[in-house]
Amino acid sequence: MTRRRSVLLDALALDRTDPQGLARQVHVGVRAMVLEGVLPAGARLPSSRALAEAWGVARNTVVGALDRLIAEGLLSSRRGSGTFVAEVVGARRVPAKAASGGTVPGKLSVRGRAALAEALLRGQHGDRPLAPDVPALDRFPTDLWHRSILRSARRQRLALLQGIDRRGFEPLRAAIAAHVGPARGVICSPDQIVILTSTRQAIQLAGLLLTEPGEGAAIEDPGFLGARAIFNAAGLKLSAMPVDGEGANPGRLSGVRLIYLTPSHQYPLGVAMSLERRMAVLGIAERLGAWIVEDDYDGEFQIRGHPAPSLHGLSGGGRVLYVGTFSKAMFPAIRLAYLVVPPGLVDAFASVRASLDGITQLHGQAALADFMESGAFAAHIKRMRGLYAEREAALLDRLRARLGGLLDLPEPGGGLQLAARFRRRIDDIDLVRRLDPVEAAPMPLSRYYLKDGAAGLLMGFAASTPAMLGKAVDYLAGAIESGPKRKRRTGPSA
Repeated sequence: MTRRRSVLLDALALDRTDPQGLARQVHVGVRAMVLEGVLPAGARLPSSRALAEAWGVARNTVVGALDRLIAEGLLSSRRGSGTFVAEVVGARRVPAKAASGGTVPGKLSVRGRAALAEALLRGQHGDRPLAPDVPALDRFPTDLWHRSILRSARRQRLALLQGIDRRGFEPLRAAIAAHVGPARGVICSPDQIVILTSTRQAIQLAGLLLTEPGEGAAIEDPGFLGARAIFNAAGLKLSAMPVDGEGANPGRLSGVRLIYLTPSHQYPLGVAMSLERRMAVLGIAERLGAWIVEDDYDGEFQIRGHPAPSLHGLSGGGRVLYVGTFSKAMFPAIRLAYLVVPPGLVDAFASVRASLDGITQLHGQAALADFMESGAFAAHIKRMRGLYAEREAALLDRLRARLGGLLDLPEPGGGLQLAARFRRRIDDIDLVRRLDPVEAAPMPLSRYYLKDGAAGLLMGFAASTPAMLGKAVDYLAGAIESGPKRKRRTGPSA
């Protein structure tokens, strides 16, 4: 018992300068130790008072983090006995010597802890009601996809064995070029396209190849947490571009080498960048000699008005790298994205990408090329655009009925989620912590701000039926109305 206790007390290092806060660090740290097997199933945790004293934090901070882990099923509380590590499917099993404290794991760096926290947050509750960034997997045409897999395997039998261009499967690059031209205004040749596994990989390559440590990068505020984490890890100095009804406002940016934007459907607020702002940021990039990474987030599913021209299309692509992914339009497990690169940079991006990560699996590329060439991809996008519009309307209707006086609700805009700010002071992080993720798993909006930002909720609607959305909103309304649980006083009154 004593040795297990020492592992928990000694292995968790808290950083009081970390913007994610102490409660979040405690939650993420203990969670990682459970999943990694450092705290084995059945292990009894020290009391919250002992943990608070050892870590130098308030007891309520520890209690809140442990309550969340209990709600997630990683810990269990037994009345009169204490808190224990639950039996978790998928948790690592470590040798008894390590589990009993014979080996203390090395401490992560500050940026390592930040990366772990962000990684664990991304992996939570992806299939729960109101969870953002999840497409309607139940409506994906699996039969057509399976036909594309079999058809491409027959047609490309020899090509699938011989290797591949470092830029990716040529038929897929040709299909992408044919799609983004009329659909997104991105005029490019297949030779300019590099196939990747994710948007994050595209951002990481841009930071590695186009910046030096200590140079500046501009990001939207609020904005994509993944881009922020990647630029921080690259040692770049971040400049915030505040987001309003016209999208990101570049203002008078100076001293930046890279500008990251989601202009089609800003993440997380969902607004489209105005043409005036688009022209302004292109002018700034030209003046500073900076590069723009244009992430076409949710651009396929925008329903408000006519899509504005892409930055790539407006500029001719001279200083713009255009990023697209199939994880939302298709399904997350496809692990395919692409980067449209100016001609003079293609070889460098393809070569470095291959040296760092090899080549993206070929069978999936061939199947996706067939899926796009057959017209199934365009038809699927059209169907999902209509479905998501219906589900967004259903969520907004229920929110107006139950929480209309509390939330500033946006106009319908499409995509996979919507953001709504609170009209009165509510701790959105505490609220989300108190929710049972089985019932509702939105994200706190304040987490997406570089500094202090508006409290609210980011709520996904694409993966849930109207009935599921209504039930989740009812549960959410009840949780807000009940408010945070008050702790009983244990000491003498003042």
